Amino acid sequence: MKKRRFHYLILAIAMVSLGIGGFLLFLNRNEREQSIKPLRVTMILPHSDYGYWSILGQGVNQAGKDLGVDVKVEIPQLNYNVEQMTSLIEKTTAAKVDAIIVQGIANDRYLAALEKAEEKGIQVIFVDTDVEDFPNKLYIGTDNYQAGYMLGEKAAEATGGKANIIVMSGAEGYPNLEQRYEGFQDAIKDYSEMKILSLEYDHYDALRFSEQYYQAKKDHPEADTLICLEGTAAQTLGRKNSNLKKVYDRILAFDLSNEAIYALEEDILYGVVVQQQEYMGYLAVEQAKQKAEQGIYDADVIFTDISFVTAMDLDRENSDEKK
Repeated sequence: MKKRRFHYLILAIAMVSLGIGGFLLFLNRNEREQSIKPLRVTMILPHSDYGYWSILGQGVNQAGKDLGVDVKVEIPQLNYNVEQMTSLIEKTTAAKVDAIIVQGIANDRYLAALEKAEEKGIQVIFVDTDVEDFPNKLYIGTDNYQAGYMLGEKAAEATGGKANIIVMSGAEGYPNLEQRYEGFQDAIKDYSEMKILSLEYDHYDALRFSEQYYQAKKDHPEADTLICLEGTAAQTLGRKNSNLKKVYDRILAFDLSNEAIYALEEDILYGVVVQQQEYMGYLAVEQAKQKAEQGIYDADVIFTDISFVTAMDLDRENSDEKK
């Protein structure tokens, strides 16, 4: 009874000192403070590659620290396993997060899982690969058509407009790779002596790439140029224990990793398209927070910068650092 009287006394004092409006705020303050939780964002990586995707994940984690966002990175047990990634989307949706960051993949079940998430009010943000007709989404990443076009222009420069080309892609059903291939084809279409002999797939696997690397040359002995539309090639060729012999005069690929730098320095690679994957991840979290707080993204599509780097560019950079 004494405790109850004391409680009423505290309430009376609060009413007098705060007034009715202030008193109501006083009563609800604790409840409101408990209801204010940090934004929850989950990034689902296709795999942990210690290169492109891992760097993108670093951007997501750094943004979480800088912006006070609760971020989580999920990875399937098997590389690029769409079924497992779909299950992770479903699990994340059930957890009622605020935003999901994913790669766009043209798979019906995968997209259906994302549509369910969007219907439940969860932001869907695509990085690296867009799904253009997906409702109420944001895409942050490379303009993949332009990246492929740039690769075609650089291949024309490197070969003097004369080449027998093997194209190595990751896997079928990935819009970013299809857009890159389309851009590459358009860039070289006016060069009558630049011919694409074959389109191969390495399935984002270093061993498969190594096998295809030799098999394509065996099937097409006249091939002198290898064009790689994603980062597996540069990582594999730049591993010091890969033991892959140089069987193509020129190799152009994607993504600047430590392995790619080594391959450029050793004249294994002619050049690579460089993407801003860490910034993609950071910006995705930043935009998710802005959407939650202000109700809008900066745009529905945000393209990040690309560039092309050769060994000569690395030499210039090293020279500038020494000055």
